[in-house]
Formats: sequence, structure tokens, C-alpha cells
Amino acid sequence: MKKFFQFFSFFLALSLTVETIDAAQSEVVEKAKQERALAFYTNLNIGESKPWLDAFEKKYPFIKTELVRVGGTAIASKVLTEAQAGRHLWDVAGPLMLYAKEIIKRGLVASYQSSERKFFRDEFKDKEGLWTALVLNNSTMMYNTKLVPPHMAPKSFDDLLAPFWKGKIGLDPEEYEWFANTVTRMGQGRGMGFMNKLAAQELQFRSGHTLMAQLIAAGEIPLGLAYGYRIEQMRERGA
Repeated sequence: MKKFFQFFSFFLALSLTVETIDAAQSEVVEKAKQERALAFYTNLNIGESKPWLDAFEKKYPFIKTELVRVGGTAIASKVLTEAQAGRHLWDVAGPLMLYAKEIIKRGLVASYQSSERKFFRDEFKDKEGLWTALVLNNSTMMYNTKLVPPHMAPKSFDDLLAPFWKGKIGLDPEEYEWFANTVTRMGQGRGMGFMNKLAAQELQFRSGHTLMAQLIAAGEIPLGLAYGYRIEQMRERGA
């Protein structure tokens, strides 16, 4: 049995009403009443993902939701391991596209053509209806202003290669997308040269972008890569 792998499918359902859904959707709702459960695997934080399920349960009280929070490669590994064991425990999954491609390639994903997909730009969805983007995060260099003198604040990636930054740069150990995108932007030769020099800076690896932002704000790591929205949240709280 194939499961829906729509990043947004369960959320889009919130905008529908029982009176306006078409026959196909009515059939889905009836089958959902029989199954009575929805499991959402995601790498998003609990505080960001649970409100969606809470709203979903309010809209469809006959469905009990389960939130399974796993990060990075773990979400793909969990889905694939369950499939190999013949267990289909998830209904909706939201990993990074880097890991989603492997799940799709294994044929574990069903197409879902939501009526609201037409409002999404083409680069945020696939033609077959196998996925629709839910979150677009930007990775941003964040630094602690109490630890970094204004004149040492980096203005480019190359500035991170200065002796001042040795042992002071934090990265999540699974920054594969940032690595690939940075090398692509710089060009293969210059990009790989930069990465080799950056590796010699004795990087401080910590798992999780939220943890990285917290460590920088607390002064344990002077600078690191974090999500832009998390940085803004911390600034609003006085960090």
C-alpha cells in the first residue's frame, strides 16, 4: 500500500469544507474515517509542526494524528527501513528534498493533486503530484556580536578563512545542501578549494540548526550556519 508523501496535503485540507469537497475528496474522507489515524513524519521542530496537526484534528476530529519528529537522514532511513519490513506506518512525510528523492525512487509515494497546488510556483512542486514544498528555509551565517569585533565580522565566505576564525565556526554535520550549493555558486575548482581550507579551520560540529543558533546566542560558539527565521526570532527576544 502506497502512502501519501505530500508535504502540504494534510495542511491544504484545512481550507476545505465537507460541503464543498468533490466526490473524490468525499471518498478520501470516508476512508479516513475508517482508518481514523494520520502519522506525520517530519524534520521540523515540534513547535512549528504540531500546531498544524492540532488544527487538522480540530477540522477532522474523527482522525487521531501522530507526530514523529526525526531529523536529517534519519527520516529517510526510518521510512525505508519500515518499507523493507513490510510496515507502512506513515501517511505524510516532510524530509528535505535531498532525502525525499530516495523515498520517491523506491516507489513509496503516491500522487496527490491538491486543488490548491495551482497556486504554487513550478519550482515548488513536481509535475506528477508526488510532492509540494511546505517550507523554504534560507541558511545564514550568524555570529555573536559580543564575541566578534565589528571589524572582524565576515563580509564574504573567504573571510572565514582568516586565522581569527580557527576553532570558532560551527556547522551542522549534515550541511550537504549548503556544501553543494556553495560549491556550485563558486565553481567546482574554487568551491572545493574553499571547502578544503574551511575544513582546516577546526570546525565545531553540532547537530541541529536550532541548537546551533542557541549555542551562538549563548556565546559557546562565535559563529555558525543557522536558519534565517531562527536568527530573527532570537533577535526579537533581545539576543
